[in-house]
Amino acid sequence: MKGSQHSASQHAIPTDNSPPAASLTGLAPGLVPAAIGLLIAAALVWMALATGPQQQDQLVQAWGGNQAAAVGLALRQINADTQSAASGAALVQTLQSNDAAALLAAQDRFTRWDGLAGALLYPKGLADVDTQGALPVSFATLDMLNKAAQGEAVAPEARKVGERWLIYSAAPVRAAASQPVVGTLLLAFDLQRLLNALPALPADAGQVVLSQQFGSGPAQVFLQRGQADEGKAQAFDTGYPGWKLEFTPGPGLKTSPSVMLLLLALIIAAAGVLLGLHRNERALQKRICADARQLDQLLQELSRGKAVKPFGLSLPALSGLAQALARVSLRSQPQAAPVLAAGEQRDADIAKGSASSTVAASRTDWTDPLFQDTDILDIDLLDENQDFLRSEHNLAMNSPASVAPNLPETIFRAYDIRGVVGDTLNAETAYWIGRAIGSESLAQNEPNVSVGRDGRLSGPELVQQLIQGLHDSGCHVSDVGLVPTPALYYAANVLAGKTGVMLTGSHNPKDYNGFKIVIAGDTLANEQIQALHERIKTNNLTSQKGSITQVDILERYFQQIKNDIVMARKLKVVVDCGNGAAGVIAPQLIEALGCEVISLFAEVDGNFPNHHPDPGKLENLQDLIAKVKETGADLGLAFDGDGDRVGVVTNAGNVVYPDRLLMLFALDVLKRNPGADIIFDVKCTRRLTPLISEHGGRSV
Repeated sequence: MKGSQHSASQHAIPTDNSPPAASLTGLAPGLVPAAIGLLIAAALVWMALATGPQQQDQLVQAWGGNQAAAVGLALRQINADTQSAASGAALVQTLQSNDAAALLAAQDRFTRWDGLAGALLYPKGLADVDTQGALPVSFATLDMLNKAAQGEAVAPEARKVGERWLIYSAAPVRAAASQPVVGTLLLAFDLQRLLNALPALPADAGQVVLSQQFGSGPAQVFLQRGQADEGKAQAFDTGYPGWKLEFTPGPGLKTSPSVMLLLLALIIAAAGVLLGLHRNERALQKRICADARQLDQLLQELSRGKAVKPFGLSLPALSGLAQALARVSLRSQPQAAPVLAAGEQRDADIAKGSASSTVAASRTDWTDPLFQDTDILDIDLLDENQDFLRSEHNLAMNSPASVAPNLPETIFRAYDIRGVVGDTLNAETAYWIGRAIGSESLAQNEPNVSVGRDGRLSGPELVQQLIQGLHDSGCHVSDVGLVPTPALYYAANVLAGKTGVMLTGSHNPKDYNGFKIVIAGDTLANEQIQALHERIKTNNLTSQKGSITQVDILERYFQQIKNDIVMARKLKVVVDCGNGAAGVIAPQLIEALGCEVISLFAEVDGNFPNHHPDPGKLENLQDLIAKVKETGADLGLAFDGDGDRVGVVTNAGNVVYPDRLLMLFALDVLKRNPGADIIFDVKCTRRLTPLISEHGGRSV
């Protein structure tokens, strides 16, 4: 059919179908001078505009660098004063005397210093958190003191005490640098000492902002003075981590571009464009004259009765006129009448549906372009219709299934959906559960769903069908891949929607798998789980097209935890991932927190070749206990198959059972948040309630 199309087109009279190209060719003579003029003008404008920002940037660097250097110098002086105060035999003797009165007297002497708000002196190892004292000691301050006790250099940090900002500086107390540390000294300087060290800044020169920020926490602004313009703030290094100085240029640093350069650019651009127009006008006149001569020759040939072959002219309008005149000359020539035999053969070919025979007949019989290309249009329409019908067939084949099978009642449990793969749970089951979850989520106005899975062997097949079911219900799926269950819950909180589905067998044997479900922020249980089954049985399922997007949530989850936790000291931790999903992040995350990590069974393997992934059973903790004792680790952690259960082993190899673990967590929370509510379930022992009450908490 394509061959017939080509044959028919061979006998059409050529026409000129490229007026845009011809138009661009006509503009070519003037484009060069116009382009040169505009390029030179652009270069001059760039020079004029760039000069001002360069000068402003130099001034910003000078002012901002000067302010940052002053901050760094003031902090170094505070550090040096603290180091000097902490050295000396008298202070060492005071600490070694264990005389409380002498210790208080020494602290009192420091408070007489100009600009010093308070001082604390601790024998080595006796520093502790005290948030109620005149000079509060938080966990962060305790971390400074512990570092100083180890002989480390400690950078000054700002602390807010009531409505007042103080600068805390800590140093080890020892007779000399080579002598052992006997204690620590904490001095609290008034913030004004630092601010007074900053050089004066003209009000319109810019704005200085001095702040302190650690990790991803909020920045604490201590100083903001001067007037900022709309320019971008630039940060300057003070030489101390956490201390940040930003300088934003003000109206006084603005410089105007050179008026002379801008005027020269305008003149050169206008000259280039005018020269280009002049050259184009001359070129157009030449083309008109040449085409006029060609048309004159054509008319002379026609007046003599000669047939003229079509030809093109340089100007599109005149070229069309020449083509029309050439066709008139061809139509005026005598035509041969089609013979009957050829017509009969053509009718026979048409009856047989032979497109090639039809076109072949038209070659010999039809000369006038009016009768050409008819078969070509029919062929093209037929091809398009075939493609259209084919696409309709594909859409029908890909449409979602409409009737759900009967699913086993036993898999719909109190807190999740769970079954044995190949028996009560298969890919078809996963698909319809996805349809039900998606329909329920849409009913609660939540079209966005996060989906994750653990490392079980059945996971890839089941999660594919689960996602397809969610998609066919009309949901927009964020596939976060192989992750522990807490990471999936995190995704369901920070991504677009509040619905999440985790495909996991949790701590069950390897031939199990199931679904942990959160819809619109609510974890499903009991009647809500049964409601999903009811949707499937009654075919109360939505049927729309959603979308599927691959999302890497682990890095974001990793950084969130890493930036939220500060370790008081470095620990050696044995981590047993049990070949479960926790292996993709737990060892790396605990190491990033500053711990020395010894990994056990971190490779994800759905066969669980080393032991059953349930840290709640003592026999599954034996490898962890042995490794903790062997390495002298401070702590041992064991995770279940999807990383949402943890078993804890002490440095002596003793198991910390969940009830005892919750007691430790409660004490830590109440120490940092007095009067807080502690939530626990009925499985906990009766010893938990009095412990919470004894430490000022409330049991829920």
